Amino acid sequence: GLAVLEELLIEREILGEMFVLTEIYPLRLKTLAPYLDRVSKAIVVVEEASPGGGWSGEVLAALHRCASHELIGKLHFVSARDSVIPSDRKLEKKILPDKTSIKQCIERACAARHQHHGHGRTARARV
Repeated sequence: GLAVLEELLIEREILGEMFVLTEIYPLRLKTLAPYLDRVSKAIVVVEEASPGGGWSGEVLAALHRCASHELIGKLHFVSARDSVIPSDRKLEKKILPDKTSIKQCIERACAARHQHHGHGRTARARV
């Protein structure tokens, strides 16, 4: 995560912040409220679970509930491919999100916000 943000800052002058939520329940997004007000381009939620099988959906739903109308169009997420995640490390790498997929999602989100500033949908990127 941090390596991606560093690359984006150096290569594209995209400044990002990373938050690691360490409690599954209760989900305390109020602690992020001051940061949510500063979001100009995108919020990207990254999770290693397969789509629909993880926690990112709950995080996005909670963000959607507490977000301003403008923030809702900035929600994006990256997850594993829609597949069983193998226990073999080499096969696992083909399924889980990697540095490239996270970086591409952030770049697309920022480019989309630059092209049109209207209301958008939550976007999802898969590896």
